[in-house]
Amino acid sequence: MTSKIFISHSVKDKAIAAELVRFLRDGLLIPASDIFCSSVPGDGIPAGETFVAYIKRELRQDNVVVLLLLTGNYFQSIFAVCELGATWALDHRWIPLLVPPLQHEDLTAVLTGVHSFRLDTPEHIGLLHDELVALLPQLTSKKRVEFGRWEHLTRAFISSVMEFAMHPPSPPSNVRESEEHDLGRSVEFYDKVAPHYDRGVSADFIQTHRELNRVIARQLSAEGPTRLLDLGGGTGRILTAFESLPNLCWFYCDASSKMRDVFQSRFGGSPVVAGVKCADAEEFLRSDTSVFDIILASFLLSSMPYLIDLNLLKRRLAKRGTIVVVEANPSYSESKPKFTIEDKVGHTFKYSLRIKPVDAPALATRAALVGLTIHELIGYDKGNQPYSYIATFQKQ
Repeated sequence: MTSKIFISHSVKDKAIAAELVRFLRDGLLIPASDIFCSSVPGDGIPAGETFVAYIKRELRQDNVVVLLLLTGNYFQSIFAVCELGATWALDHRWIPLLVPPLQHEDLTAVLTGVHSFRLDTPEHIGLLHDELVALLPQLTSKKRVEFGRWEHLTRAFISSVMEFAMHPPSPPSNVRESEEHDLGRSVEFYDKVAPHYDRGVSADFIQTHRELNRVIARQLSAEGPTRLLDLGGGTGRILTAFESLPNLCWFYCDASSKMRDVFQSRFGGSPVVAGVKCADAEEFLRSDTSVFDIILASFLLSSMPYLIDLNLLKRRLAKRGTIVVVEANPSYSESKPKFTIEDKVGHTFKYSLRIKPVDAPALATRAALVGLTIHELIGYDKGNQPYSYIATFQKQ
């Protein structure tokens, strides 16, 4: 017999509730049919049903696990408080989830002294996972997500929850801040989108990053420390899969100070991070004589206002090192020349960067002129259309 998850929340926290639903689906592989959340289309109240009657019917089921999304808004919501009262009266299994800045001492009435999980704490997310696996019979036989993906999903979830909690979306408005940036203003674009970047990229983009993880893993040395330069590292999404590896020294550089700040907030205390710089790519490459076993440029070249000097990359590459370039396929870039990040919850902004196509054969030709040879070229599709590629280069 399966159990159903009921997410009790204030309608003002529907953005956080939607992130929780997404995390339950992706992180615990809980099907949508086993989740009820009134604010999420497809997981809420069916057409033709009245709100109060349907909520009552859902809460009266015997096999319900109630997740209480506790915020300041929760205790101001009549419906949410009624759901809490019904959960307590019906003796349902419940799990309080505390969203900062709310603290344990803020909990009163039936929640006084009740242990709760904080949604800004990775360890508590892990305990939530274990408790749901124990409470939901349908999860005991399910395949778990791989560790690296679980770590990535957890960090992304915490980041999204904290962003919504600390900066609640403004009420929907007909007025939208919309701005297009050319390549000369690319740093300004990334400064603006940094807090929303990971939440705004497409699933195809994430799939490419997953393939990139495999490419990097094949380049890591088992004999000694691997020095990796993440050039134009953005929010550091890639590091999530490698943060716990020994013998890895990760050097980060990005021209956007806001992207750098996001990276430091996530990975500043990581033992594998050996250096963090905010600098233009060529400025960094010219700055000293350090060499790296892997130099990564992920979706960097298409957003630079100039053609990067590949000879500089070669000089900073160790003897048997590898340069890894990830880019959108030129035909995809030409059909969609703008990279766009928008607020899909509050509808308050939409920022676009007009990118330039980066052709893999042309890049290989330029690389050969400075003594670099293409080692591997892998392409990825979006439906029937080429979407992106990963190219690796080594010294001749």
